[in-house]
Formats: sequence, structure tokens, C-alpha cells
Amino acid sequence: MLKLQKSPNTSVYDLPTLASEKLPPPTTAPTQGRIHFIVLSKRTFFSVLAFLILTVSLVSLSPTFLSLYNSHSHRHGHSLTISSTYPPNATVVVVGNHVVKAKIRIGTWNLKFDPLAATTIPVGQDGDGSEYKPNADYNTQISGLRVNERPWAERRWRIADSIFNSAYDIIGFQEALVTQVTDMQSLLGSSWSHFGVGRNDGGQKGEFSPIFYDSTRFTLLNSTTRWLSTTPTVAGSISWDASQTRIVTLVTLEDKQSSAILHLGNTHWDDQGVTAREMSGRLLRTLLPDYAKQVEKQLGLGDGKNLVGNVLLMGDLNSPAEEQGYQALTNVTLTASSLDANASLTSPAFHDTLRILPRRAASPSNMTTQLPLLPYGPYLTWTSFNPTSSVVQTRIDFVFLYDRSWLGSNDATTSSATNATSLTVSRFGVGSNYNEGDLYGWKGYLTDHRPVLVELLVV
Repeated sequence: MLKLQKSPNTSVYDLPTLASEKLPPPTTAPTQGRIHFIVLSKRTFFSVLAFLILTVSLVSLSPTFLSLYNSHSHRHGHSLTISSTYPPNATVVVVGNHVVKAKIRIGTWNLKFDPLAATTIPVGQDGDGSEYKPNADYNTQISGLRVNERPWAERRWRIADSIFNSAYDIIGFQEALVTQVTDMQSLLGSSWSHFGVGRNDGGQKGEFSPIFYDSTRFTLLNSTTRWLSTTPTVAGSISWDASQTRIVTLVTLEDKQSSAILHLGNTHWDDQGVTAREMSGRLLRTLLPDYAKQVEKQLGLGDGKNLVGNVLLMGDLNSPAEEQGYQALTNVTLTASSLDANASLTSPAFHDTLRILPRRAASPSNMTTQLPLLPYGPYLTWTSFNPTSSVVQTRIDFVFLYDRSWLGSNDATTSSATNATSLTVSRFGVGSNYNEGDLYGWKGYLTDHRPVLVELLVV
């Protein structure tokens, strides 16, 4: 008999495969013409009768129960998950009332701009592979670089290897000069594509915030750039107390596996202006969903009001969770701002994917569930190249999911767009940016930020 087993303190149910079930051995056939009687006591008879009545009742009520459970669970950001293997070799995963259509692994990583870009040899042009090996003594400070910072020519290969090893499908970079963007495209190969422009002029000048994606899986439907200022469409514009020009890169992708539409933003906020970070959050809170609706209407995917696709934002915000910049994105209700009197204070918020990761309780009885106990890896994402007691490491690199794109949202589960999809977080991790010594003896920091990786389920 198949048993639906629920792991304690979780919403995950595991259904054993039919192949693992063993039928009882066949009994000897009765002699033809012989009549067999089973004699039951009165007490046993009524016990069996009660069991049969209860079984029939539960079977008839189970669809209603599951429907009520899922309805309640969705409103609270949880879901009933059933995994089965029937027919053989076919896996069906259900979240709530929704079948999971695909998994997408998305992340963000600040590369740290290359101060020696003018003299760095492009990937592959040295011919002997020496660029992969250390080209200076580790105890020697390299002119133009920070303490413990290794040349980009050494770092870039290992960053690409890390991306392959972590099996990213989509990743946003920050602080990438045009030469670094070109290098990453060469290293990731022809199966990857990207979009991004220099922030200074909308061309090749200044830092890029490019979005790279696996082009064998995703089709690019739209791409553009907006500036984090009071004039977002003006290239090179700067506002508030920002020390430098800042941008958000916007792309719309279609997933060939699930047909899901993804509207992605990748950004790098100012590191000096506190007000600029808050206003950037307020701006993006409405700019991203407005962009998504406009693109969907232009492509004939939606009516321009109800989102069909999913909206995500990733990047280096230079704003920890306790600061107003982060809160401008994530707070359900925004307070009024003298600098932004016309802002829509009731617009849906963005969810920090770390905060909405389903997790199991820390109990020995929960060791059988596949839910994580905690988000994987370190909590803090900025380390610097020279971590010391005087360096305050912080968490400033994020992947956000727009409220109406998250399965746990009331808006997502009641969307009037019949072809809309939603997303739920299944994994969250922060990787390492330090190599203790590889095959070539190289050791050091790949960059001064740790990479963030989020696995999403399309439903």
C-alpha cells in the first residue's frame, strides 16, 4: 500500500515510487469447488466495518481537504509539495495546485573593476596560458591594485570556472568595464549571450551592469537601460547625492523549457549617497513592473495591466537591510518622502529571496526532508580584498522577487492573467570568493564580493 509520508514540521510530502512497492507473494489457488468461510467475532466485525466506513469517507473528502490546505498555504507563503515517479523515469513535482515546469538558477556577482584594464592582455592572446598562473610574488604589492588584490588576468578564469561549477542559468555582474565584459563573454563561450552598456554614455564608457544568460535555453525578447536619476532615459544622468552615474540594466527573456517570461533588472547603487540609494529603491519599485507591463503589451503577451511574466531584481545595492535604500524596495508600505512626493506608496514590494526561502526545523526527525535548514554559505557578501578586524563586512548583494511574481503572494495566486506563471524559491546560497590554492598554486580573492545564487521553481 502506498503511504503519503509527511516530514515533521514541513510542508513536503514524499510519495514512494511504484517500483519500490512489493506485492505479497501469490497464494496457492484454492481447490476447485471448495467453499471457504472466514469467521469473525462480533467485536472484530464491527471494527472492520468502522474502518471501511472511515476509509470511504476520507477518500471522498481528500480532494476537498487538499484544496483547502493549498488555499490556506498559499496565503501564508507555504505550499504542499508531492513528488512521485509514475510512470517510471518521469518525475512530477507539484507545488500547491501547480506543477513545477522548470528550475532556473540565477545570481549576482560584483567583479571589481580592473584598474589595469589599459594594459591587461585580452583572454587567449598571450598564447601560452601564463595568464592563468600567478605572475607576481604574493608578498609583493602590485602597483595600481589594492592590498591582496590579484590582477584581473588571473581572476577572470577562476570566476568563469566558478560560474560553470555552480551551474548558473542567468547572472548579473557589476563593476565590469568593457574589456571585462568581453573577457567574460569569451570565457563563458558561445552558448552564452549578454546585454549591457557603459553607464557613462550608454555605449562603452564607464562600468557596465551586464546580464549574462544561457542562450541555448533563453530567448532575448527585449533589452534596454535606465539611469538611476530624476531623468532615467537620459544617458549619463546623475541625481540626488550620488557620487557617480548609476544604472539598471533591463532584459526580458523567454524560457524555452517552460515558456515563462522573465523581466530582469541588474543594478549597482551608489556607494556614497545615502539619499541616492533610497531614491533608487523608490524608483525601481515602480520602474521595473512598469517596464515589464509595457514590454508585454508591445509583444502582445499581456494587456499592460496584469503581469504575465515574472519580475526580478539583482545586484549590488551598497545598502544593507537596515538602511532606507533596501527598505524602499521591500517595505510593504512606504512612508512619504519630501524628495518623491508623487511616488506610488501602495505599489507592491520586492521580496528578498533569502527571506522567503522555505526551510525545515532543526530537528533530527526532519533529516529526511530536502528542504534546507539554513540558506547555504556565509551571510555577508562584501569582504574586501583584505579582511581585517577594522573592515566591516556587510550583506549588500541581493536577488529580489517582485510580489506579484512570488507564489506565496495573494496577488500571484489571484492573477487575472490566465497564462501567467509564478516563482518560488527552492535554494539560496552565497558562495566563496576566496581560493586557498588551486592546481597551479594560485591563491587569493577572485573579487571583493561573494557570489549569490538562487534556484527558482517555475509554476
